[in-house]
Amino acid sequence: MIMVDKADVLYNIPNFAVVKLKGRNFPGVVIQGDSLSILRNLSKDILDEISIKEGKDSELYHMALELFEGLDGRLNYYEQILKKNKIDIPYSKK
Repeated sequence: MIMVDKADVLYNIPNFAVVKLKGRNFPGVVIQGDSLSILRNLSKDILDEISIKEGKDSELYHMALELFEGLDGRLNYYEQILKKNKIDIPYSKK
C-alpha cells in the first residue's frame, strides 16, 4: 500500500470527488470502482455495436476501442489493487 502524505479534497459529493495530491500540479477526479465498472461495460457495449454496424476498420470503431481499452486497463488495475489488499470488488464481473 502506498501512503500519500496529503490529498486535498477540493470537491466531494456522493460518487464524485476532485482531489489534489501532494506533489502534483493538477487535481484529479476520483471515480468509485462500481461507477468505473459501469462506464467500462457501457464502452464495451458501444464498441460491440459499432463493430457490427460500422466494422472493425472504421475510424469510429478505433476511437471506441481506445476508449474501452483505457477504461478496461484502469478497471483491471483497480481490481488488482483490491485483490492485493484483500478487498472484495464492489460489483459483479460482466
